[in-house]
Amino acid sequence: IMDGSAAPFLLLLRNAGITRQSAPRRAYRIKKPVSLSRDGKSIDAYPYEGFAVEYTITFPHRLIGTQRMNLDLSARTFAQVARARTFGFLREVEYLHSKGLALGGNLDNAIVLDECSVLNQDGLRFDDEVVRQKILEFIGDMAMLERPLHGRFVVSYSGHALNNDFLRTITTSAETYLETV
Repeated sequence: IMDGSAAPFLLLLRNAGITRQSAPRRAYRIKKPVSLSRDGKSIDAYPYEGFAVEYTITFPHRLIGTQRMNLDLSARTFAQVARARTFGFLREVEYLHSKGLALGGNLDNAIVLDECSVLNQDGLRFDDEVVRQKILEFIGDMAMLERPLHGRFVVSYSGHALNNDFLRTITTSAETYLETV
């Protein structure tokens, strides 16, 4: 879990360097708009050369509220979200622990919010750290395909479950929604 962000991995990858491969890299590209929504959460995907995400979240917490961020993913722009940490609410900790979840979570590897503040001594790394973390989560979930995915994604308050369902939707109907580039 390290510090709850992708920053340590980014540092290791930068230190390892990049080796040019002899074969072209194949990717999937969204070839037709596709939408998936459930319980006020949604993912809309459009054809695009590259990976761009526009993410909106709304949490009824004074430090979060509504946050939006646009990111056209590249090696340079990934750093804008890599340091964002996973987060949770203190009121959910007992429930999660009773289900055997989040047992390794603590203030060193997650942002924890009570009803009005951040419990972490150092506070937030960014005013919009929560939406940055949701973008990081989305990037990671989309990377579960066997190839990189190209598209422009408009995401509203998604999470792992909807992200996974989205991937199942586009791969189950790959002939409709995906093309290899």
